[in-house]
Amino acid sequence: MESYKNRILDKSKPVQMYRCLNRSGFTFSIKQFGKVIGHTDKVVLVKCSFHVNPSGKKKCLDTKEKNVHAYVKGYVASADEIKNSISYNLLYDSFSELGFHGECFGNLTVAAVVYVEDGKIVFQL
Repeated sequence: MESYKNRILDKSKPVQMYRCLNRSGFTFSIKQFGKVIGHTDKVVLVKCSFHVNPSGKKKCLDTKEKNVHAYVKGYVASADEIKNSISYNLLYDSFSELGFHGECFGNLTVAAVVYVEDGKIVFQL
């Protein structure tokens, strides 16, 4: 993870991870204690929950401008093997498991582990 303003991660406390709207590519911001502490395209989170801010989602749909209204909350860790892929669905206000061909399977509200690499968010229940 690339540190932002020399801020340091406290691995004993949870973070919020969301897609960074100000950087090109598939980059995520990591926020802790209300401040962005770093940016990354590879991260592993454990003991995760998924959050969607309804008013932020509504504003995104109304103005047709991107904003941060969905994030994953968890603890930064490391993992060797994570297999299931997930995606956030703006229209259905949820995170869903993706199949091998991009089809969605059910809504997710929690995950044991969330891992980001090569432009995909993957999870383990």
